Amino acid sequence: MAIIYTYPVKATPIAGDLILISDSADSNKTKQVKVSTLPFTNNAGTVTSVGVSMPSAFAVANSPVTSSGTIAITTTGGSSGQYLAHDGTWSTPAGGGGGSTQPGNPSASIQYNDGAGAFAGSANLTFATNTLTLTDTLDIKGDGTNPGTLKLYCEDTTTPHAVSILGPVHSGATPYSIRLPKEIATQTAYSSGGRVLESDASGALQWIVTPTGGGGNVNQVTAGGVIPSSSGAPLIVTPNTGNVAVTSARYVGGSNEGHVPLGGSNTTFLRGDGTWVTPTDTTGISFSGSTANGIATYSSSTTANVSSVFTVSGNKLSAPAGTEADPSVEVGAVGGLYAASGGIFLTHSGASAIGVSSASIVNYKLTQFNAGIKLGSTGELLNSYEEGTWTPTSANANTISSADGDYTRIGDMVFAQFSFGMSGSTTIAIAGLPFQGVYTSSLKGGVIISADSCTSVQGQLKGGQFTGTNTFTFNSYFGSGGGLPTQLRQVTSSMYQTSGGTYAGVIIYETTE
Repeated sequence: MAIIYTYPVKATPIAGDLILISDSADSNKTKQVKVSTLPFTNNAGTVTSVGVSMPSAFAVANSPVTSSGTIAITTTGGSSGQYLAHDGTWSTPAGGGGGSTQPGNPSASIQYNDGAGAFAGSANLTFATNTLTLTDTLDIKGDGTNPGTLKLYCEDTTTPHAVSILGPVHSGATPYSIRLPKEIATQTAYSSGGRVLESDASGALQWIVTPTGGGGNVNQVTAGGVIPSSSGAPLIVTPNTGNVAVTSARYVGGSNEGHVPLGGSNTTFLRGDGTWVTPTDTTGISFSGSTANGIATYSSSTTANVSSVFTVSGNKLSAPAGTEADPSVEVGAVGGLYAASGGIFLTHSGASAIGVSSASIVNYKLTQFNAGIKLGSTGELLNSYEEGTWTPTSANANTISSADGDYTRIGDMVFAQFSFGMSGSTTIAIAGLPFQGVYTSSLKGGVIISADSCTSVQGQLKGGQFTGTNTFTFNSYFGSGGGLPTQLRQVTSSMYQTSGGTYAGVIIYETTE
């Protein structure tokens, strides 16, 4: 069973006294704590006495604890002209710095540290009635990355907008000053559009009329009065604003420029000094030779040679006849043109190349027609002529030996000569023709003019056809019962001699190439 003890009440506990408690965090077991370790919360109790140690400037009432539980502390000493220093003593300021802790003079001045641990002020930097006043100079410096910046904000305080004036870029910069003008010039009706600010080389600014074109406003252009002598420029414009007069200066010689001066006639010339003169040299250029209409060539600065063989009559140039070795008209050093025996000849390297007479045109050298030849305006274009060789090959199981051939192509017609030996028992069909032949459902043609070593009439090859674009199959005339041949049929070597035969002839066909 529980034992309940009764204890007397100690009127004034001390920090080392022990108090029994029931520990709610440990199943309400009884434990003891010192008074000095108790945590205090609001309304945890009433403090009846507190010992306080204060500097001499403060005094603690006999009963510093009020009925509300607060501690009452009052100061002692001091007067209206003194200030409480950081060491707890009262002192009278010496005034305006000098170690004083009070604000420095004058009234409304912005305070700053005077470097000796005291306040100081200046009449050049004051603040009163929302106005900051600065006399002389304001420095707005950069921070090493950004230039010094002055920001001017609009009147709105909720979403203000600022216009910033920034210092110059450091690289290549040179310090300079700009001085604002005293006033804006009086407006006129014409210049009511405003003024622009102009600077001279020293940075002094002035307001000028806003230009509407290069160099100012030109209201009118008139011709100048008396024509002056040129002093270098051909045109004189004065003034450059308002009523502008443009005057053309006359040429007066030397390096000056200008228009041709008045005076002169059909027998005078403008001299380099700007004057008109009549030439005094009446001899002119002399000519060596007197052939009428002869072409003149340079001989010297005063003499011209007149050709006796090259002449000009109207729009006709006449040249001498010349020879094959020495043409009258030479082109480069490789040939030229000359006339002989009633014809005109074109030479190359000392020999005739083309001759034109009343009867014919003669080509003395190889003539190449890259685009072909066309006879008459309605004729067909002949753009191919070729000669060459070809080798017949077997187009099936037959064996061909000793095969050779040559061909001539004129336009799209091919004449292919052949000679080959063949043995085998299948249809005689060859390939390797020099050009592809016509091979369609309706056109498979070709014709053979040939002779061969077979003695049988039936063995002579007389025709054939293309069975592919480059494969030709032979045909021969055959009759019935050994009679006369009545039809063309495909030929096999077994119809002649199984040991083979030699075949030769010409295949004439149209090419598709």
